[in-house]
Amino acid sequence: MLQKRLTVLSAVLLMIFGAAVPAMQQNTVIASAAQTSEMTEEASDADEMDPEGFVDDENTPQTVEADVDDGEDEEDAILAVEKEEKEKAAKKLAEKKAKKAREAREKKLAAQKAKEAKEAARIKKATNINAKHLSKEYKKKIAKARKKSIRVTKRNYRSRIKAEENALIDLSFEELRDHAQVHFTRKSFDLMCRVVRQEAGPVSYYTQEMVAEVIVHRAMKLGGEDSIYKALTAKGQFSCINSSVLYRNNIDGQIVNACKDALLNSSHPKSLMYFRANYYFNWCKPYKKSEGTYFSLA
Repeated sequence: MLQKRLTVLSAVLLMIFGAAVPAMQQNTVIASAAQTSEMTEEASDADEMDPEGFVDDENTPQTVEADVDDGEDEEDAILAVEKEEKEKAAKKLAEKKAKKAREAREKKLAAQKAKEAKEAARIKKATNINAKHLSKEYKKKIAKARKKSIRVTKRNYRSRIKAEENALIDLSFEELRDHAQVHFTRKSFDLMCRVVRQEAGPVSYYTQEMVAEVIVHRAMKLGGEDSIYKALTAKGQFSCINSSVLYRNNIDGQIVNACKDALLNSSHPKSLMYFRANYYFNWCKPYKKSEGTYFSLA
């Protein structure tokens, strides 16, 4: 009986364990496969890692984004360097242009100053004529100017003033007027030349210049606008002023420059106010005789 029960129990156990073994084997196989798969994936991940153990950036989204940021930073740095270099180059070019412009201005200013200095020296030389001490060079110019003359008529005023301007030595008419001791016009200058020609006659430059100085000194005393005309037309001063003889003479370059030099500079005392032919006035101080004309001081 007991043996029978043991036999039945053995059979039951065999059935139980017989069915369990295949299932266990199957579970073992599945677990082994899963483990193998995990190991394969780990191996694959290990293959994708660099020697230092980092995951390949190409297959990791976060690493790819970091790599893009690094690339942008590097590009920004390059652009910043290029911008700085361009700014330096532009600054250097601007400084070079500024220096060149400054040098050009300085050169132009120096040239202008040199020109002005040269012009000032010319004017000083031209206006510093002393009739009592003429240079040989100026005497030659006077002799040359004497050869240029024009006949005075009532109808050739424009031709006369043009000829008088062309006869001026070393100065233009405008420069003469700017540097003269008294104010005058083209008309009064022409009248002065004709009065000097009539009062002094065809004599030397020296005598003609003295007659012109008397006119200038009287004009200085009168003053004001066109004081030369005032001095020439003052009552009882020059008898020829209303005479037609003023339109029957020749005006040459010597007379023109004698008047010019008297206007620019006084070679005699400014009290030289009178002259007449043949003798001195008895009521003023005698000064000098020149070619038949007697000059007196006020």
